[in-house]
Amino acid sequence: MVRTRGEVVGAYVWLSAGAAASALLEVASLDSLPAAPIAVTAAALFNSVLTRTAALWPVPRAALFIPLAVWLASAVAMCFGNNIRAVSAATLLVAGMAGGVWPAQRRR
Repeated sequence: MVRTRGEVVGAYVWLSAGAAASALLEVASLDSLPAAPIAVTAAALFNSVLTRTAALWPVPRAALFIPLAVWLASAVAMCFGNNIRAVSAATLLVAGMAGGVWPAQRRR
């Protein structure tokens, strides 16, 4: 199947939009103690899905991390812009990054 450049760009735009929406929901959940561990787990799992989905297109290895970079930028801006508890925010950021990098490390 031939994939056009437009298809790849469109896919990455949608993946990045999903990453930003995910960050918004996860950071919003950090204020609620029962939901905070679920948000951290969701960040790791969803970013793993984003990276695996990004790997479906033949792009350079660095491009796999575009949705993860969007998620990280969104999460950092929302965490530290809203004075979220530092421990919860740091845990969310570490889990999200680990989830996004893990599939690419296994792909070698």
